Amino acid sequence: MREDRMRREDRLISEIETRSILEKTKIGRIGMCIENQPYVIPVLYLYSSEDNSIYIHSATKGRKMETLGKNPNVCFEVDELKRIVVETDICNCTAEYESAIVFGKASLVNHEKRTEILHRLSQKYGVETDPNTPIEQGTLERTAVIKITIDRMTGKANSPKRIS
Repeated sequence: MREDRMRREDRLISEIETRSILEKTKIGRIGMCIENQPYVIPVLYLYSSEDNSIYIHSATKGRKMETLGKNPNVCFEVDELKRIVVETDICNCTAEYESAIVFGKASLVNHEKRTEILHRLSQKYGVETDPNTPIEQGTLERTAVIKITIDRMTGKANSPKRIS
């Protein structure tokens, strides 16, 4: 696998900070590729520190599932814009932000784990749910959970203390 070197190494953040960004951010983007055609979509997701994986719920059919069925290699990105710093010269403008990029492989989650992850996803987004409550069979039949097994990740930030 190719190891990319970050151009702005002064903005590189630790793995602990990167994991924190993955835990707290609400919207992620999954990037996939099929037949040399990139495809990126925003998704709700769950970062699991227990197994250092990302989980995404999905319909069982559609372009995302077709693409992942043919090529499980993915890139996953999250970011949070803090503030735009505007200067009189456009070349001196910048943004304060945090971001994380993950590279890994996508796979489908089995039935038992899928129910657990769907409950945890609901809780992340504010739905009060009892993890022991069964999910309706029809819902489970229409819903897939995709696991991204993380091969590598990087985090980057440009905060007030980092802006020169």
